[in-house]
Amino acid sequence: MPPPLVFSTPSSIAKKGFRQMTRTLRILGLSLAASTLFAGAASAAETYTVDNSHTAVLFFAKHFQFGQVIGRFKAVSGEYSLDEADITKSKLSLELKIDSLDTNEGKRDEHLKGPDFFNAKQFPTATFVSTAVKKAGDALEVTGDLTIHGVKKATTLKVKPIAKGNDPFGMTRTGFEGELNINRNDFGVSGLPPIPADIKLMFSLEGVLKK
Repeated sequence: MPPPLVFSTPSSIAKKGFRQMTRTLRILGLSLAASTLFAGAASAAETYTVDNSHTAVLFFAKHFQFGQVIGRFKAVSGEYSLDEADITKSKLSLELKIDSLDTNEGKRDEHLKGPDFFNAKQFPTATFVSTAVKKAGDALEVTGDLTIHGVKKATTLKVKPIAKGNDPFGMTRTGFEGELNINRNDFGVSGLPPIPADIKLMFSLEGVLKK
């Protein structure tokens, strides 16, 4: 490893330039990590466990025409297999616990978990299991079976890789984000008519490499 660069000038201009260069290198390093995540490196498939504490699955539903209700599922688990040499061999499996639904309003949450909507007692989880993965420019198209309220539908997630690397504790991590629009009526989550059927899902997924 080459020795670190040493800047001996004490001028404020040099210091400012050094700070700007450091920020640029950090950003460039992150961009390179993201761009090479699926560059086709000759490596075996790696399996990652979803890190719930650094993963978010959000949903957005219009509140009449006044605004939006934003909720999340606090309990997300699963794993994914990432094959950088042949991305089509990659796989993803996710599970959301319906009872972990949170819209920041207890009574509304109980109603959403009840029989009018998700019916968490009868259908405690929502799942996604991939059936095909392919590249789509700088993103991935992950096709699979989405099951909500006991109803399974084929759907495709557009997933964008964020970065791959080691965290300060030496664990290898990868990060992804994406979104999906669904019609809740397609899954039997009918609820009340005034609430729009079109729901937007957004997710930020982070996984830790299995040892």
